[in-house]
Amino acid sequence: MVLVLGLLYWRDLLELDVFIRRFIEARLLHEEDVARAAAEPFLTQEALEEYDAREVSLWPVSNPHFSRYNVLSRRPLEGGGWYVRIRIFDEYTDFGEIGYFDEELLVRREGPSYRIYGVDIGDYVNLGN
Repeated sequence: MVLVLGLLYWRDLLELDVFIRRFIEARLLHEEDVARAAAEPFLTQEALEEYDAREVSLWPVSNPHFSRYNVLSRRPLEGGGWYVRIRIFDEYTDFGEIGYFDEELLVRREGPSYRIYGVDIGDYVNLGN
């Protein structure tokens, strides 16, 4: 029984990592219509409204734009779901990275996949370049 629960945990964690990678990679696209169409299916309406309310672009396509990301942590929630903390870096073309911010995503399983139900966006950190 313990082995089965352990395998389910690792399977869920792998599926979560694939989900997060696909969501962030959609946001790294540099064409707004394409990025928006690719990223929106990952979000509930409430999460989309949270991004809009915070004036944080889900898909910056000009300068600066998202360059890369790191998953900082994943914490399981009581009753299912995860908090996933990610760091997203900004860069100017031909200049390099200029700063970053952290996001904490509330992710829950919805059917066979996951959806983002909430987001908490941290302060922007300027790298001083």
